[in-house]
Amino acid sequence: MRLFKLEKKQNQLEIINNTPKKVLLRRVALSYEVTTFGYEMERVPKLITEEVSLEKEVEPEKSIRIPLKLDTLKRVSIVYRAEDSDITLREDIDL
Repeated sequence: MRLFKLEKKQNQLEIINNTPKKVLLRRVALSYEVTTFGYEMERVPKLITEEVSLEKEVEPEKSIRIPLKLDTLKRVSIVYRAEDSDITLREDIDL
């Protein structure tokens, strides 16, 4: 079971806390897939990443929304700390 559930709604990403504890969301890295042209004018897929610093606490079963820059979101990395822990962890979710 994943610790966080993701939902894309319009131009926003909703991150839902699935844990039974409060968590501190420190940072979220959003990776988008884009297409560029290579040296020989061929199309080349690339990933660009945007980091969003949050430092917000999220209660169990509550959510936080982050605006998206593009529709082509491919990966989300969530850096968080559980309420009862001093360890910062990361969860990577591929969409």
